Amino acid sequence: MPRFSFYTIEKHFHTLYANNIGVFDIACYLCIGNQKVCIMRTSKSKRLNLKAKKKLSLDLAEISRLTVLEAIEKIVILANDCKLSDSFFKESTPYLQVVADKQDISNMQALFLSLFLERSTCSHKTDLSDIANILDCRAVSILKYQPLLDDLVRKHFIRMAQNYNDEISYYVPKKVIMAISQNKKYEREPYKCDDAKTFLEKFFDLTHSLYNDEINHDILYDELNQLFGENENNPYVKSIKRLKLNNNDRMILTHFCRHLAIHHEAALSADNLVFLLKEDYDKKRLTDTLELGKHILQTRKLIEYNFDDGFEDRSNYRLTDRAIKKLLKGFKLKTKDKPVASDVIISKHIEEKKLFYDGKTNSQVEELEELLSEENFKNIRERMKSQKMRCGFACVFYGSPGTGKTETVLQIARKTGRNILQVNISEVKSCWVGESEKNIKGIFDRYREQVKRTKITPILLFNEADAVIGKRREGAENAVDKMENSIQNIILQEMETLDGIMIATTNLEQNMDKAFERRFLYKIKFNKPSLEARSSIWKTMIPVLSEDESTALASKYDFSGGQIENIARHYAINTVLHGDDENRLDSLYAYCDGEKFEKKECRKIGFV
Repeated sequence: MPRFSFYTIEKHFHTLYANNIGVFDIACYLCIGNQKVCIMRTSKSKRLNLKAKKKLSLDLAEISRLTVLEAIEKIVILANDCKLSDSFFKESTPYLQVVADKQDISNMQALFLSLFLERSTCSHKTDLSDIANILDCRAVSILKYQPLLDDLVRKHFIRMAQNYNDEISYYVPKKVIMAISQNKKYEREPYKCDDAKTFLEKFFDLTHSLYNDEINHDILYDELNQLFGENENNPYVKSIKRLKLNNNDRMILTHFCRHLAIHHEAALSADNLVFLLKEDYDKKRLTDTLELGKHILQTRKLIEYNFDDGFEDRSNYRLTDRAIKKLLKGFKLKTKDKPVASDVIISKHIEEKKLFYDGKTNSQVEELEELLSEENFKNIRERMKSQKMRCGFACVFYGSPGTGKTETVLQIARKTGRNILQVNISEVKSCWVGESEKNIKGIFDRYREQVKRTKITPILLFNEADAVIGKRREGAENAVDKMENSIQNIILQEMETLDGIMIATTNLEQNMDKAFERRFLYKIKFNKPSLEARSSIWKTMIPVLSEDESTALASKYDFSGGQIENIARHYAINTVLHGDDENRLDSLYAYCDGEKFEKKECRKIGFV
């Protein structure tokens, strides 16, 4: 610890306690324990006598040997019930100066640091009223020193804490206590970061301190400016700087990056973000623009809505692939998000496919597509609600196998931007009593939740629904029949209150229960394609066919679109394995003949 020279202390005394600087009429005092000793009173023409100088040198030498902790102990003793009087400052100044010079803070900050340290060693968090009680003065007298306290927080000498009543208190961190106990100057850890990971960890430390109310927003913003300023060559800082965002947007985007890169959490809600902002209007603006998809980070394709079970979740947000590539290069990213469920079909992943229908089916499908376009769908729902009518749309596609029922659902979903929740009937049914009913109820509960959370209402698809929309068993007695009836009753009840879009496909419309028939608003029959449609399907599936070849195949075989697709796939595989076939039409005839099962003559059994 550096020693104080006589000249240095004398200079402090002359400066602090001059009664009249202009005439050098000076009174100097030195504290020894709790006693105040007048060292001298002199004018410009007088000098310190030799005895007074010797006494002053001895006392100053004693003070210069004090450690910071010993000086703090003296300060705490003198501060008790001192009322911040002039006499207190005259007695405590040498000790305050020891702490102030060592830690590079002001004398007043040295006083507060001493009092906070005394309380922190007893595991106490201290508010300003506690300080006022120690000093025996009014709390309002302490408020004028708030900027000094904020500066101590900014320099990390003290930390803030806020309870559920928004009452602020302070404590001294362990690192500061350790430095003082070792009679060392406390040095704040530098913000210089060698890599992006370390930078994001430092960022987390600061935002976490705000979250725990250890610092306020003003201090956070100052610290973040220092963090970014001291790391201009850091790869992350260089990348985000190119985006030219304002400080708030830069902070929010970095918060997303930190969550993904450090804690492997991809999705954040608005509640996870608003705590970073100080002003209420900034918080509301952030929440509103995010919900509407109009925040600058969204319009610039840096964040997007999260997906839950494959459905767009407008209450949570995540980084886009574009942002990840720009900002998080080199990170091995792992997320805790659940993978998209296997029964969810994302509309943007559906490949476009041209379908062919007869005239009536085509007009009905086009009408349904128009109805399910988002603008029309919203308007129709609002009109139906205003007239106290059911708002759900239940549709059934029925017809022979391979006529395009399922593919039509997919193409409608693709064109209208609606994801599909597909029900696997075989997985719904369970051998355990009551489980099947719970499963089917759970499907509708899950669908309802997705309707609430997504911007565009998804489609609930019961594909090949013959097993659940068939005629109910009358007088059912065995467990299986009772289960089938229970499942059907649940579906019928859910269709009554449906607030969404449900489509069922079936090959056996003749077996449909009348109760289901009444509840389907749209019933579209899919017939086998006409000769002209079959010819177009052949040409679409195998583009190398001539018009004559496609017409010949369509005329000879009364196939559905699904059967023609099977043959086209068989032909494509053979082409890959063996190359183009010169006798293409003959090969296709052979594939067509193999598509149908041979009908064997049935032999009669019994008596003649």
